[in-house]
Amino acid sequence: MSNKTRSILGTIFVLIITFCAIFIVSKKTRGLGWYDATEEKLYTLTDGTKSILDKLDQKLKVRLFYAQEAANRSGHDFLLDFNNYYYYVRDLLRAYERRAKGKLELEELDPKPFSDAEELADQLQLQRYSIDERTGFYFGLAVMSDSGAKQVLKFLPPQEQSLLEYKVSEAIDLAGRTKKNKLGVLSSLSITGGGMSDYMRQMMAMQGRQSEQPWVISEHLRKQYEITDVPADTDTIPADVDFLLVVHPKDLPEKTLYAIDQFVVKGGKAMVFVDPFCMADQPARDPQNPFGAPQGKQSSSLEKLLNAWGVTVEADKFAGDLAYGRRGQWSRMSPDTMTFVGVMDFKGDAFNKDEVVSQGLKQVGMLFPGVVRKKDGAGTEVTPLITTTQEGNVWTAQSYELSGPMGPDVERLASKFQKGVEKLATAVRIAGKFKSAFDKKPGDEEKAENGDKKDGEDGKTAEKKEGDEKNESPTDEKKPDEPKSDHVAESTAANTVFVVADVDMLSDGVAYTRNLFGMFTPANSNADFVMNCIEQLSGSTDLISIRSRGAFTRPMEVVAQIEHEADMRTRDQVKRINDDIEKFESELADLNNKATDKNVGLLQAEAIDKQRKLEAEIRAKKREIRDLQQDKLTAVKSLGSWCKNITRVLIPLGVLVVGVLLAVRRHSVRKVNVLGGVS
Repeated sequence: MSNKTRSILGTIFVLIITFCAIFIVSKKTRGLGWYDATEEKLYTLTDGTKSILDKLDQKLKVRLFYAQEAANRSGHDFLLDFNNYYYYVRDLLRAYERRAKGKLELEELDPKPFSDAEELADQLQLQRYSIDERTGFYFGLAVMSDSGAKQVLKFLPPQEQSLLEYKVSEAIDLAGRTKKNKLGVLSSLSITGGGMSDYMRQMMAMQGRQSEQPWVISEHLRKQYEITDVPADTDTIPADVDFLLVVHPKDLPEKTLYAIDQFVVKGGKAMVFVDPFCMADQPARDPQNPFGAPQGKQSSSLEKLLNAWGVTVEADKFAGDLAYGRRGQWSRMSPDTMTFVGVMDFKGDAFNKDEVVSQGLKQVGMLFPGVVRKKDGAGTEVTPLITTTQEGNVWTAQSYELSGPMGPDVERLASKFQKGVEKLATAVRIAGKFKSAFDKKPGDEEKAENGDKKDGEDGKTAEKKEGDEKNESPTDEKKPDEPKSDHVAESTAANTVFVVADVDMLSDGVAYTRNLFGMFTPANSNADFVMNCIEQLSGSTDLISIRSRGAFTRPMEVVAQIEHEADMRTRDQVKRINDDIEKFESELADLNNKATDKNVGLLQAEAIDKQRKLEAEIRAKKREIRDLQQDKLTAVKSLGSWCKNITRVLIPLGVLVVGVLLAVRRHSVRKVNVLGGVS
């Protein structure tokens, strides 16, 4: 073998080894943070996440559970597909660990059968999917602190990859806190049962006295938050309240409206539930007319504040949609079923899939929900969370139709609704800098007027008596200044408020159902939606600023285009073939129906012959559809084969060309050196 051939082969082997080394190193060191070359910056943390990590004041441990061995040994392709997403999650968490600089430790665990990792995963209540009798598939994480606080993400589906950073950062933010957040509840209804303890209720029951029972939703919230009642006539929100839950604010005094206003403008986060007609608010009936309508209104409004924040909830107007109206037998006198838009079951496309709080909701039930509309010029961002379809419409009702002696007149109300042409929001998120609905604190103007009055009535100044100046003490010369008002006209930082135009969704009869053992269990996703919103409020402004990440999986756009063109090309043919199949199946059914005990003998030969022909026609038509589908698969496979062949040819050819060029250059340099040495 000549030196030239030996050099070319050596160069080729060196290049192959180099390419392999680059591939292996990139595979093993992916996500180390040297350089993020992805288009969507998938491995780069947002500024909000960085701020949360920089503010950590205690050490946290993140345990990532992934049953990799079980996935690899299962033989199921859909489980193997989780491997690539697991690598992405792991690498993103490693980026968290690097940024935290020792305050965050990542531990990767494979919960194999009967292992300590599997036992820990079960203790944390991670989602377990059984592969066989003893093997389970896990993919979740837990953030734990030394003080015992923990936050668990029970399962990490690849479909929610765009929300991964938000959920992880939220878990770290909540686990890093040393005490429960305080939730203030301000309501004209007895949501918390008057704040009475279970012990006091038991004592009153033993004495034969009745006590106000808390709504189940408040007990649900109490497990995660410290709840305190805020009086409906308060003039200030306690300073230790982290976020405020305002439910059915009916006829609140001006001082309470101002207290809520300033709480939000100064940075307090709130969730507001108003209602144009609240079924849970049952006013007393007139004892002189027990069959008459209840005395008192059942609506609530916070319109003065909502207008300043950028939305309005129309009074006495309801959101309706036949797509989400509940269908049932509403009349005791008629067995017919009808759709009633007064009872709405929102599901599917009603939820904003781009928002964290509405992710994963199955169904949200509301009674006579109102409409939340955006107002122009407020400067805040209003994001719909729960909406009707494009056929939603506003409808109205009279009080006697809603509050009759037998309840709402469903038949009359159902006939009043007409389909619309717009989406209507029943729940929204307001974000941005909030403006106060007040120019000044209520009462400040009166104080100023009273302060202008001096001695004497009606503001008249009394003449000083002779000798008064001698009797004045030094301390009377100047009166201390009145304390200045702490009124804030506009927020200095971005804030968030949730507004829902229905109160009944929180009630026991709508949000929960009682099982055979007398225990309340969720009847829908109402409680989940409320918990999601409050959990987002409990996060920091850094957490709220985190946006959805880009997609981890990139679509095969060329393949999708091929499939789309094939579908469009064969659409008419497929429709025609399916119509023929339906026709033949109908004829076959008619033939079978004609056969009776009397003529079955006469029709038997004809029926069998025609049945065979029809079945043959059906098989032929179905074969045509398979052939059309096969053409589409063939086109996709041809593209894949073309890509593989190009890859197989171009890479070795590229390596060969580079090797030849290097060999030629090396030979030229050697020749020059030899000639130079000779000369």
